[in-house]
Amino acid sequence: MTYCKQTCLFTTRVGDFISPLPPVVDMDSPGQAVVEQMRQEGAVRSLVRGPDGHLIGVFSASDLLRWTPCQGEPALPVGQLMTPIARPAAVDLPLFRAVTLMRQQSLEALPVVDAQGRPLGVLVLSSLLEPLLGGQLSLAATIAQDQTPADLHRARQAQFELAAVLLEQHAPPPDILAVLSRLNDEIYRCILAQAMAEMAAQGWGQPPVPFAVVVTGSGGRCESLLGPDQDNGFILQDYPDALCESVNDYFYELAARMTQRLDAVGIRLCSGYMMATNPSWRKRLSEWQAQLLGWLRKPSLASTTLLAIWVDFRCVSGDYRLAEVLRDFATNHIPQHYGFLRELELLQREHDVAVTPLRTFKCERLPDQGGRRKVDIKRKGLLPLMEGVRILALRDGIGALETMVRLTALQERGTLKAELADAVQDAYIFMTGLLLRQQLQDHSAGRHPGAYVAPEALSRRDRQRLNESLRTVIRLRGMVHMEFTGELF
Repeated sequence: MTYCKQTCLFTTRVGDFISPLPPVVDMDSPGQAVVEQMRQEGAVRSLVRGPDGHLIGVFSASDLLRWTPCQGEPALPVGQLMTPIARPAAVDLPLFRAVTLMRQQSLEALPVVDAQGRPLGVLVLSSLLEPLLGGQLSLAATIAQDQTPADLHRARQAQFELAAVLLEQHAPPPDILAVLSRLNDEIYRCILAQAMAEMAAQGWGQPPVPFAVVVTGSGGRCESLLGPDQDNGFILQDYPDALCESVNDYFYELAARMTQRLDAVGIRLCSGYMMATNPSWRKRLSEWQAQLLGWLRKPSLASTTLLAIWVDFRCVSGDYRLAEVLRDFATNHIPQHYGFLRELELLQREHDVAVTPLRTFKCERLPDQGGRRKVDIKRKGLLPLMEGVRILALRDGIGALETMVRLTALQERGTLKAELADAVQDAYIFMTGLLLRQQLQDHSAGRHPGAYVAPEALSRRDRQRLNESLRTVIRLRGMVHMEFTGELF
């Protein structure tokens, strides 16, 4: 999925911005010889490697100024003239982390390496990059400081300010949700790495088998809002039954530390216990495959509900291949089980939409807010919209998870007509934007970010758009019902 320029700092990786690889020279190469090589190759900088072959610095035009007084010493090694670096950037490092690192060390350029440490190019913090990043750099620095629990908590809180900045910059709301999701991914990775290092130091050793940490639900779809809870699990590489006890002990301990620390920094524990601490969400790959087939072959209210929660899983850390294998397995098998899809459609049809046939809002009174009548825009707007798009994508074997990407794929396949697809997209964008603004208001008022919007507090135009959006959800639901039953109503 392509995101807008306002969010690229938080949604892209270093590899999306690297410049071509300049000359790579040894640290004991004579400075004058390196300058001559740069002149011949038309390069403005060189990368410098140490005795072990790892990159240790950058020699650029700014370094030439320091070298000029030493013109009488042409053999002066470039290792004494370069700008040293703490470490190069991995090609898959999030851009905001690399930019923060460069600003902290006053670096104009940072070498980029692949997973094996081989040089690929450089990331240049130039006049072309700075305007793209806008006023988000200070927020990036705050979010990137995640070495302690307090740092991680501040990083979570900074998401509120970031969301407000992005809304002011007119970033599309789905892109903002993607930013929040990616930042939560980074929190997961940091907490997991810290927990594993701590366990190793305490004698637990390294993970006994490769594993993938996955998030599900809105986090899996990259659609996290500002008050997320935890829906996560572990996919473990298959291992012999004889190792079951020791493997389970390690991963339960890891899951417990991970979920508690996530809760402490502001990603709340799941009230339904759908987390990796639950053995039902912590299994070998083959067990997950068998479980999925069991859910599909014998659909019931319980199994359909569980699979509806799990099916949008996405890997955030660990062995991504395990998640990819399970994703392909699910994508290929679900369309073959019409009975399950029919049960899923029946389950989703029970979820109400907050608009009446007379085009008035279905409001609820909230006792903790003075009895004001409000619309649950998430549970009775966005949820049925997402469910309608998802069931069509599952039936058509579409592997994408994001609602917007699924919509595009469904339109391209002809499943959704262009007019309805555009209307659903507009409804999704409007309601996510409305919900983000409401959550920011809740946060400012000292409340947990919620999902209730008071229609009378909206402008006349926004009330009209919300009404139109909810009626579009009704249209989508009717189309889905007809697809699975042939019934018009």
